[in-house]
Amino acid sequence: MPRAMIYTRRIGRYIGSCRNDGFMIGKMLKVMIISFSAIVIVFTLLYALAPYLIKYGMDGGDIRANPGKYEGLDALPENGRILFVTAHPDDLEFMAGGTLPKLIERNNDVYMAILTDGGKQRYMPGFYSRLIVKTRHEEQLATAEIQGLKEVFFINYPDGSLKFSEPAVGKVKQVADEVKATHIFTFEPAKRENNNGLGQDEVHQVGAGNGDGPKVRPSMSGDHDAAGQIGTAVAKRNASVEGLYYFRAENPDIIIDISDTFDKKLDILLMFTEFKYKKRMIRAFHEAWDSSNGRRIGVGYAEVFRRIDLRTRPVEPVEVGFTGERTN
Repeated sequence: MPRAMIYTRRIGRYIGSCRNDGFMIGKMLKVMIISFSAIVIVFTLLYALAPYLIKYGMDGGDIRANPGKYEGLDALPENGRILFVTAHPDDLEFMAGGTLPKLIERNNDVYMAILTDGGKQRYMPGFYSRLIVKTRHEEQLATAEIQGLKEVFFINYPDGSLKFSEPAVGKVKQVADEVKATHIFTFEPAKRENNNGLGQDEVHQVGAGNGDGPKVRPSMSGDHDAAGQIGTAVAKRNASVEGLYYFRAENPDIIIDISDTFDKKLDILLMFTEFKYKKRMIRAFHEAWDSSNGRRIGVGYAEVFRRIDLRTRPVEPVEVGFTGERTN
């Protein structure tokens, strides 16, 4: 067979295969475009519906107002020195941001000890985590100044892996001693068999409920639980601390009407990068959660607390110094 004919056939087969490959590539691209478009549509719909899904999921149902069952503003400290023990930057604003202005109006000096650096190390690469830490610290200091806090202490344990430990208790106790704390506010810890040496009076069952509150509570991370254990231990071991208050309490005995500070609470929350791009969802979340709490006492929005009187408790010594970062 002439060489020219052989080359012609080879070229023909090559052109045919290119046409087939081109057809397959075009088909694959079409499938990819359709799939991507479907994903975009689904996420767009979920984003649009998220506020409604949040409100529905956190609906407290038929909550009957029973204001006589709970104490109110008069049960909060007055002329005291309050230390908030939290896990992350923005925890105070998220959990008690509507009550904070009322505490300051009652002539309390308010301080905050934040146990982790807020860097999300479990989810982010190191270089980005360091950027997050810097941003969250700056934002917390800015919001603290606006809200009238006296001082913020960063303990700087890695975010996402906080555990109860004696060194952690010692660091926070050093802060409490320095600011001469008379009251501590922190997360309500979950019940466990050991309780890390804390009495059953200090640690309460999470999930028991008393039948008149919202059916869904904000989720609590391991960091939140550990912060609650540490804050409880510090309160128990410090002779100057008269009262311990748990925010986001399962069985509260204090409900504070925050209808007049609710918008300010949201404005402060949206100053954090963590929330500013979730504006609709954050508003929907707090409208659902705080309004459910408000219905317990017949008001628009409320935050709940549980108080533990520590003035008659024995005090246990602990000797570990503060080695974190302090700011004022």
